[in-house]
Amino acid sequence: MDFVSTAMVVAVVAVLMLLGIGMVVNQLFRLRKWLNAAPPVTPVAQPPDEEVRRPPEPPAWCTRPGRW
Repeated sequence: MDFVSTAMVVAVVAVLMLLGIGMVVNQLFRLRKWLNAAPPVTPVAQPPDEEVRRPPEPPAWCTRPGRW
């Protein structure tokens, strides 16, 4: 009788494992489908060189030698 209960436990665990694997695979397939259906990303237009602004100069207290 002990053999039957062990076999039932193994069967239940195997069914639960297969169910879990099936759920994960299903989600991966859904993710692949969603990623393939995503619209393409449009590149950001780069402004001409003359319109590119430079970052502001740092304050004097940042560039003074010996401050740190």
